[in-house]
Amino acid sequence: MIRRIIDKYKGSEFIKNVAVVMTGTAVSQLIAIAVTPILTRNYTPEDFGYYTTFIAIYTVLCSFATGKYERVILLSKNENDIVVVSSLGMAISIFSPHSLLFLSIFLLYF
Repeated sequence: MIRRIIDKYKGSEFIKNVAVVMTGTAVSQLIAIAVTPILTRNYTPEDFGYYTTFIAIYTVLCSFATGKYERVILLSKNENDIVVVSSLGMAISIFSPHSLLFLSIFLLYF
C-alpha cells in the first residue's frame, strides 16, 4: 500500500518543489544549530533576548510592509499585472526595512 502511494507521487512536480523547500529549510536550521555554540560564547543571554525581541518585531513589521504581494503574483492571470505587482513588491520590500531601521535608530537616540 505504501509502495502504491510512493509510485503515485514519485514523478510529481509538486513533490519535487516541496522537497527543495524542505531541504533549504533543513540546511538553514542546521547552520543555525552549528553556529549557536560559537554565539553563546561571545554573547550573554541578555544580548540574545534583545536580538530575539528585535527580530520578532522586525519580522512582523516587514510582513505588513510588503503587503503580501507575493500572493497577488500567484493569483494574477495577466503577465503585465505580474510585472507591475512584482516591481511594486520589490520596491516596497527594499524601502520598508530601511525606513524601519532609520526610524528605530532615530527613536533610540532621540
